[in-house]
Amino acid sequence: MKSYLNHIRTFFHNHYKKIIGVMVLLLIILVVILPRKQEAPEMYTVTMRDVIEGVRVGGLVEAASVADLGFAASGQVRTVSVGIGDRVRAGQVLATLDSSILAAELRDAEAQLAIARAQKDNQATNLRDVERQQNIIVQNAYRALLSSDIQARPYSRTSTLARPIVSGAYTGNQEGVYEIIVDRRSTAQYFVRLSGLERGEYELLRNQATPIGTRGLFIQFNGELLDYLDTRWIIELPNTQSLQYASLLNAYEQAEQNKIIALRTAEQSLAQSGSTSIAEAQIRQAEARITRIRATMSQYVIRAPFDGVITSVDARQGETALAGVPLIKIVADDEFFVVLNVPEIDIAKLTVGNTVNISLDVFRDGASWLGTITSISPAETRVDGVPVYKTYVVFNEKDDRIRSGMTATVTIETSRVSDVVAIPREFIFRTEDGSFVRRVIAQEEDVIETEDALIIRGIEGADNYIEIREGLDVGDRIISPRS
Repeated sequence: MKSYLNHIRTFFHNHYKKIIGVMVLLLIILVVILPRKQEAPEMYTVTMRDVIEGVRVGGLVEAASVADLGFAASGQVRTVSVGIGDRVRAGQVLATLDSSILAAELRDAEAQLAIARAQKDNQATNLRDVERQQNIIVQNAYRALLSSDIQARPYSRTSTLARPIVSGAYTGNQEGVYEIIVDRRSTAQYFVRLSGLERGEYELLRNQATPIGTRGLFIQFNGELLDYLDTRWIIELPNTQSLQYASLLNAYEQAEQNKIIALRTAEQSLAQSGSTSIAEAQIRQAEARITRIRATMSQYVIRAPFDGVITSVDARQGETALAGVPLIKIVADDEFFVVLNVPEIDIAKLTVGNTVNISLDVFRDGASWLGTITSISPAETRVDGVPVYKTYVVFNEKDDRIRSGMTATVTIETSRVSDVVAIPREFIFRTEDGSFVRRVIAQEEDVIETEDALIIRGIEGADNYIEIREGLDVGDRIISPRS
């Protein structure tokens, strides 16, 4: 027995390569000959659904406004008022440089301006004093002209009644005529009706001065008021029939001339001294200096150009900032848009104003937003050698969840059919005779009998479902041509 085993070991050692080869060959034969269990073919049952034809393009969300902000001048950073994530309003101060030296220069310039204006005001005061004095002289002469020898004369030239007495001093500045009519309400109640320079009715008492109007004049009728009933009287201001009228008019006109001469003399004296032009030059110089300092100080401040969110801050208090170097980045948070690279084959389907559906990859809950195409670039851009057209889509509504840089998928609907027979694209195959599907006509356990059915296609949806106008009915089963 022992010798027999030794013989077998010797035989295997001498022929092991042949033995292994025979075993591998037998294994291959078994794999090929033995029947294998076939995988069930991919099958689809035809249903009705909506098919939406459109363009489906990916893109990136960008803020409508983005700004990299820096100082317009170099200097030491004094304050940084914001941090990353802060929301800011347009015009809000974000950072400042040390401007203490400029602030001192501004205070000095403002003081110089105040001094120059005070000097000019003193000179103007002297001129105004002369004008004020001359105005008083002219006004007094005019009042004397209007108030001198005021009389009431009858409207009727045939009147024989004694003229009423006019008293008081006229305080008005208007020339003209008062017309007075005597009237009564009862046998014992008389009044005057006033028109002309003023209007009104005033109670009239016998042998007493009655005010007429509000400008300082009074009238008194002596005698029986019944005699003056329905009479009409005129008071002319000034009284051109007075013997004093000519001299008073001359005095008033002379006062006007004297005023002109006095003002001209004062102005010439001021001009000859040169103080007015010097003061004005000093004022202009101080104002220009203040404007320059304030313009320089504005370069020491970074302000938010619009409402938004701070996304980057590279400035720190005490550091030296260089002019023109971006330190703070702000992104508008009130409006976002999606930038798309639309292929040439699809661009003709789009129009500015189209409503689109936007989904963001970061949200897995099916959230979507409506948007509107706002612009389509007229010129192509090549991406990896493929011509595309930049297309911009704005979100129709604000949503705090939207962030710049998010990946978006935009679906633009170009046409729609509802409740039609539709199947997935992968179940259709084409030959030179048209489009076909592999329809199941019989099935017994794992044995499926099919036929190639010719179909008429309709529109193709963005979700890869294709409308079938002829060739299939609801409930038909089809299998993938790859099965």
